[in-house]
Amino acid sequence: MKNKFKCRITKAVEANKKNLLEGSLLKEEYFKLFEQMEAPTNKQSIFKNIPADFFENFEYEVYDGNYTPRPEEDYSKYFTSMEKGNFIVLINGFFSPEHSRIISDNIVISKLSEKIKKDYFAVEKYYITYSERHEYILSALNAALSRDGIFLNIKENAIVEEPIYILSVFTNQMKNYLYNQRFLILADKNSQATIIENVVSESNSKVMMMQVTELHQSPNSLVNYYRLNNYAAKKENLVVFLDSEFAIEENAVLNRFSINFNSTFSRNRTNVKAIGKKSEINLNSFIYVKNHGVMDIRTILEIASPEVRCNQFVKSIADENSRVNFSGKIEIEPHAQKVVASQKSRGILLSNTAEIFCEPQLEIYANDVVCSHGAAIGNVDDDLVFYLQSRGIAKDEAQKLLLAAYASEILDKIHIKELRDNLLNEFQNHLSA
Repeated sequence: MKNKFKCRITKAVEANKKNLLEGSLLKEEYFKLFEQMEAPTNKQSIFKNIPADFFENFEYEVYDGNYTPRPEEDYSKYFTSMEKGNFIVLINGFFSPEHSRIISDNIVISKLSEKIKKDYFAVEKYYITYSERHEYILSALNAALSRDGIFLNIKENAIVEEPIYILSVFTNQMKNYLYNQRFLILADKNSQATIIENVVSESNSKVMMMQVTELHQSPNSLVNYYRLNNYAAKKENLVVFLDSEFAIEENAVLNRFSINFNSTFSRNRTNVKAIGKKSEINLNSFIYVKNHGVMDIRTILEIASPEVRCNQFVKSIADENSRVNFSGKIEIEPHAQKVVASQKSRGILLSNTAEIFCEPQLEIYANDVVCSHGAAIGNVDDDLVFYLQSRGIAKDEAQKLLLAAYASEILDKIHIKELRDNLLNEFQNHLSA
């Protein structure tokens, strides 16, 4: 039996190659690479945690629509309580300057498609490194089919005070569509910025988003990067495949947060490579899923330089028939001495049919390092619930209080109070729903 995923995409491209590949030799080469790669199935280790038969019964058309901006559309409603900041809006995979607002002079933002055409050699050493290094079929496909995205440059020595909000909107369509978009973000030397990214589907049909994000941090840069998936609008129709490739140079700091509330299915694959000494990497994730939701997180931290500090902390809650999968690896190369690295995963099951799987891994080839990892999965502590009940708090409310405290260990690390409070309130609303 032929793999429906590859067959459907290949057929769509052959029928509309001029529009989808845009006459680009680079895109055609990556599509040939996609065709040569083994078709993805959940029998492969890299895709073992996706829902059964997702690729075999693939039901999405490749989106080939032309982007036509509608200035009358107001997407500011999705930036609730976020009045000050740079707003970057993408619609159906295309950057929309008409709906965006840039107030900082310290950043450069443009359509990725135009940047590649006008100034390809300036971005060539960063662009598409993900596909080449990891030979990952979905990233190769994204390189072929992504017709736009954003190029974001944080200028040298710039401290960007205002957050940079990136919102991906998928409009209502008559068919189930696969959308592709790509981000290239460069943080120049001595720069500092906060990026907050979210996605929302307005479609009554099903939406699958494939996004590849490439971030390169130059020496002494600091990036706080928040990847959210918490909007309620038509979220039950949204499937997300997110792949990130981060390269961190000397003395640079990356603080990455991934916050996910009740996805239908979301897959977050992140590779971070420390290529400069004394860099610091902090990865924090909080996940809450229920119904039949599935969240799959896969991370690789590649430590290629000495004196690097890296910390990864994943906390998850699974209810009803949902599932959380976490696979994390820390690789330390032989010359990366005096590294301090830790990885922790904690999970709470709220029903007998929910599942949480943890797969922590350390691969160490250096002899002067301090490394640790640990994983624990359990239930809400009945003794603590009973204690709160003895103080006059109803059982359901007692459990919600304990879960909010559990979430706060991650959410309290968020340095923007407004964002932190909004996420905690929304999480509590989900618990009450």
